[in-house]
Amino acid sequence: PSVLQSAATLERQLPKNTTLAVTYTHSRGFRELRSNDTNAPLPGTYNPAVPNSGVFPLGHPGPVFAMESSGVFRQHQLLVNVNSKVSRTISLFGTYVFNRVNSNTDGLGTFPANPYSSAGEYGPAAWDVRHRLNTGGTINTKWNVRLSPFIALQSGAPFDITAGSDLYGTTLFSGRPGIATDLYRPGLIQTPYGLLDPNPAGSGETLISRNFGRGPVQMFVNLRVAKIFTL
Repeated sequence: PSVLQSAATLERQLPKNTTLAVTYTHSRGFRELRSNDTNAPLPGTYNPAVPNSGVFPLGHPGPVFAMESSGVFRQHQLLVNVNSKVSRTISLFGTYVFNRVNSNTDGLGTFPANPYSSAGEYGPAAWDVRHRLNTGGTINTKWNVRLSPFIALQSGAPFDITAGSDLYGTTLFSGRPGIATDLYRPGLIQTPYGLLDPNPAGSGETLISRNFGRGPVQMFVNLRVAKIFTL
């Protein structure tokens, strides 16, 4: 794997002992690692109801997992950093990060939903957390007691939605559900992401893309109180 990265930074001194730094970073990854089953049953030959069914490329049933260096990713990141010495006793800082990452792998343990198709594999990476905001500082009070508040806020991270069964005879449960087009098809499941079909094989439905889901917003609040005693 290799990464090509470029960055530009603008730093500015503002009034009242405040500094502002803005950094834009663009990264592209090549030959990233991922895996696949090279002995998956040929399309249209596997019957989920019959174990080891289908026509296998190597002539025998059973998965043969291969590591591939065929993954890619592209990342755009904007970092804004502010530091301010408000007074002799108060210092504050704040950091905002906008981050957008698309890839077709999250590492060596990433398998495609369909071993014979890359449709829907290029999408949000696992670390595609769009917004992060950190703010804090130090406040010196009476009797040399130092207060250090810190607040961190970030938007939800993506996660993959899988069908929960071996759809392609790979012994893996990485197959993703399809977006239902026939509302009367048996077994459809209503979700916050729409009406999904956990058995899309042969239906002609479009599979949902990798890391289609989004987790909840996270917030972290901390206050540290410290005092130094001299002996």
